[in-house]
Amino acid sequence: MNHQDTNNNPHHPNRRRFLGACAKWCAGFAAMWFPVSAFGCANKKQCKPTEDNIEGPYYRGGAPWKTHLVPKGEGGVPLEISGVVYAADCKTPLANCLVDVWHADAKGSYDNDGVDDPPKQTTKYRGRMRTNAKGEYRYTTVVPGRYLNGPTYRPAHIHYKVEAKGHEPLTTQLYFAGDPYIKGDAFVRASLVISLYSHGKGKKGVFNIVLAKKQ
Repeated sequence: MNHQDTNNNPHHPNRRRFLGACAKWCAGFAAMWFPVSAFGCANKKQCKPTEDNIEGPYYRGGAPWKTHLVPKGEGGVPLEISGVVYAADCKTPLANCLVDVWHADAKGSYDNDGVDDPPKQTTKYRGRMRTNAKGEYRYTTVVPGRYLNGPTYRPAHIHYKVEAKGHEPLTTQLYFAGDPYIKGDAFVRASLVISLYSHGKGKKGVFNIVLAKKQ
């Protein structure tokens, strides 16, 4: 393992013990390379709600309302993610949905690494937004770095919370095809892995979401 990889963070704060414990519980799950999807379900011909995924220990409520998540002066590979939030029929776009995203910086650190209650002004790589009339959302950021989780690294990922009236709230994660650490990660689901494409000096990807109807 190359600890000099600038996309990897070798630090292991106490909060990550949570992930390590979960990973040991389901370590046998990921023993294969996952196919790619941009629709929140493994087979686009099947209409299924987007799979949920762990919230993890780094969520912070009350993120700022913004769609450009990169703090001034911080670098990384530019990344643009867009998509549509659909109703349970996989056809009807949902307007005015809340989309809340957060992720690590390019070096694999969160703004609340090892800190229980960081000051609000330290908020980084977090943002809330609403879908437009066509159910569309879009944000710009940088490709997240990886961080050490027990004996290996978690693949790069972005956390999501999505809410819409009349539908079940969703907590999930987005992963990227080709990440060398996907294969051994216990939390990755095939339907949550998308391809990234070259876009100017950075990358671009599409992650569509399907919400389950509220019971």
